[in-house]
Amino acid sequence: MVGNHAPTRAQTGKEKPLNEQMGDWRRAARCKIVAGNLPEQIVARNKWPERPGKDAEGKFRITTVPEKLGIRKLGLLEPGVVEVDFYSVREGRRAKRIVVTDLFRAVRMLKHVCDSAEAEFKKRDNILGEIENANARLAQNWKKLGESEYREIEGQVGKILDAISNDVAMSKKLGREKLEGAVKLLVEGKNEANLFNKHAKLAGACAKLVGFRNRYGRWRDWENSGVIGYNRLREWALRKERDEMVKARLRIISKEMKKDNYDKGFAIRNLWMRDCMFVGRIEDAVKVLRRGNGVDILAAERMRKLSEKLYLLGIHIKVKPHVERALAHLGQNQVKEALGGLEQARYGLSNDGSRNGKEMTKIVVRTVLMLTDRVGYAKKELEEVGKRLRDEKDSVPEGRAKNLLRSAYGHLLKGEKGAAILDMEKACEAFECNKPWWIAAQLEKTGDAYLDEAVGKIKFGCYKLMEKKDVWRSAEAFRKAAEAING
Repeated sequence: MVGNHAPTRAQTGKEKPLNEQMGDWRRAARCKIVAGNLPEQIVARNKWPERPGKDAEGKFRITTVPEKLGIRKLGLLEPGVVEVDFYSVREGRRAKRIVVTDLFRAVRMLKHVCDSAEAEFKKRDNILGEIENANARLAQNWKKLGESEYREIEGQVGKILDAISNDVAMSKKLGREKLEGAVKLLVEGKNEANLFNKHAKLAGACAKLVGFRNRYGRWRDWENSGVIGYNRLREWALRKERDEMVKARLRIISKEMKKDNYDKGFAIRNLWMRDCMFVGRIEDAVKVLRRGNGVDILAAERMRKLSEKLYLLGIHIKVKPHVERALAHLGQNQVKEALGGLEQARYGLSNDGSRNGKEMTKIVVRTVLMLTDRVGYAKKELEEVGKRLRDEKDSVPEGRAKNLLRSAYGHLLKGEKGAAILDMEKACEAFECNKPWWIAAQLEKTGDAYLDEAVGKIKFGCYKLMEKKDVWRSAEAFRKAAEAING
């Protein structure tokens, strides 16, 4: 990011060109600035209490308590949720934005802030290198430069001025003002006939370029290195919190699954399968809303299978004719007539409390909704999920899911599909939140290589439980995953 000192004249035996010397001075100054804004320096300078943190490689790092870093933990209300202060520049003023999110996303956001700030060093180096080259040519050869060379320098500086026109950081804005002044003096100076006045204006242009280099270079280096140091402290502190939360969560799951001779593990699996069913139904409704209105081509196929099932079971003699008639109407694309037959079939099945009767009733209901209105289908799916949830004991995520589904249903009634889809997607996440497969996916997104082994074991545990119903191996996999996350 910073680079080392370039060889001196004594080492090389010859003096470097002026523009290269300027680059060496810039990199040397940056080394000192960055050294003063290292994370541990920030902690010591502010006399904050030291706390252990963890970097992206899983190594121990010194940080401080989250409260000193603009982070408030809301774990008493919702596990793993934090409130983070972010600052940005809007219309020349420093604006504060508060983000409430989970630990996984918070770590990713802070990591992105640091990575973006570090990438800015390279971008600014390219711009400063161009300005140093123009500055050196102008300072050393101003008498010898011809009209075409002046135009070249003017175009070079003007191109950079256009490239940084949207920068909002104060140091960059002040630097841009200096660059604008340099372009103005350069244009005036190259056309000046009087040699004394020409020298004065071109010297002024050089001074403006130096002012730009100071503001866009050293001043911004100080701001940027401070942003990196401060947010690295936040990232390391929250990564430590995140890993501790994940370890505790996996250990609790493993311990709970082993209770009552692993009977509790099967109960947990059933609960998770139920949540997966809710997520699946909501996601289906979202897909339907995204596709728009119209007759679903799957409706006829679904009715054909229902008709075959009724025939094989040999039950509901009064229902079969209605289904067969509806199927015939669907074959002729007579949707309205098909709906009449389906409604009668649904009425005939409504009093059947058997498992087959309930299953066939659901098929009929869904097909009716598909044929009438896709939005109606989505509403019905939400109603069904909400009905199933009413008798369940709420955890915090499930309570949030209920509220989101209620909100989504309200948006659907108003025809606000976009808002409904957003709420439904959030509800899906609420159901999956803190489930092992969700934890594994979140850890993978962050890209911390030291967690690869733990993520693999979590995935293996999910596979053994959900696909193979092997509670013992699943519980052991979750326990070993917790152990694989270092301290």
